[in-house]
Amino acid sequence: MTQLFVNKVAKINRSFILPSCVILIATIFSVALHGFDYPTSNNVFHVPIIFDYANSMEVPSDIFHQSLSRFTSGFWVLVSFFVSEKNVFYVFLGLHIAIRFLTIFMVWQIAVLLGGRSLKSAFLCSFLLFFDTFLGSSPMGRNEILVSYLTHSQAVIPVVLYSWFLLLKRQFLISAAILGIAFDINAFVGIWGGLVAGITMLSCLRNEKPIYIIRTAAKMLGLFVLIASPVIIWIIQSTMSIPPHEAFSFRQYLREYYPYHTFVDTHWGPTVSMSLAIITSFLATKYISVNWSRDHRMLMFSILSVYSVIIIAGMILPYATDSRLLLDLYPLRMDSYIIFLLAIIILSWCIKSFKIADANQKAYSMVAL
Repeated sequence: MTQLFVNKVAKINRSFILPSCVILIATIFSVALHGFDYPTSNNVFHVPIIFDYANSMEVPSDIFHQSLSRFTSGFWVLVSFFVSEKNVFYVFLGLHIAIRFLTIFMVWQIAVLLGGRSLKSAFLCSFLLFFDTFLGSSPMGRNEILVSYLTHSQAVIPVVLYSWFLLLKRQFLISAAILGIAFDINAFVGIWGGLVAGITMLSCLRNEKPIYIIRTAAKMLGLFVLIASPVIIWIIQSTMSIPPHEAFSFRQYLREYYPYHTFVDTHWGPTVSMSLAIITSFLATKYISVNWSRDHRMLMFSILSVYSVIIIAGMILPYATDSRLLLDLYPLRMDSYIIFLLAIIILSWCIKSFKIADANQKAYSMVAL
């Protein structure tokens, strides 16, 4: 009995704890190599939010600081409970390391679900921490991936990856709940993630009775809305509290200040590169998924297809409308999730190839990586 327990603990150690330690060490090393910047870039918004400058008597009560009360992200509200002026740097750094670790950890979890668990898999997944593809912003929508500072756009990534993991395990209700948390962190990412989960569920359950599909969809939507409700209410209140102002073109505002998030005509090169990456993702999935289960193959194709359609729609959207509501959804920024999907697909191939004797598969998969 004792030997059985020891063997079980040893198995858990080899299959989970050791790989997790590998990823954690690689994460710390990557942060040391990549550097950590505080406060920089969008932290110009984040730091005033966590210290509630909008309602403070000690800082300027200008329009900029007052407007930050309408910056709707539950992530910074949560951070504010743990931060003081003395520890803010260390809290930001700790969260930065934790989020980067969780991102690669979830990539690893999905990759081993598709390719099989091994210690080598953790080393292979850790490579992503040092690839230029993942350091900084995505090419088309300029979404933050593994940037060198703390941001809620980076914090939401492991949450979305966890929702994919649950989708692959057909746990649709829990996935919807997790995406409600994603909405609380970054609303438009949660919306697109919810759309992906919903369509993926419909694709997976298409042969079930209609009443079962409708009930599942209703439960998923209900859980998503329930968990996202604090930020949904916050967004509604913030929208209603906007003071009167002169009419202006939101599309023109985005073109002047945030063109890379919205307009493909401002960066054709990255747009072409990203389009090729989408095509490559489908070709890679078709080739690599031969060894996956039917469920995993269908689910991965569904996730990839929905994100691809979102990005294609994002290429057209700003030229067809000036609606602030629609343009605030920033569909082009979902290109970062295509990059993660492609990484997971290739990594699953690498992991699988190291579990078989075919030397050619090892070579081809590593070249692909």
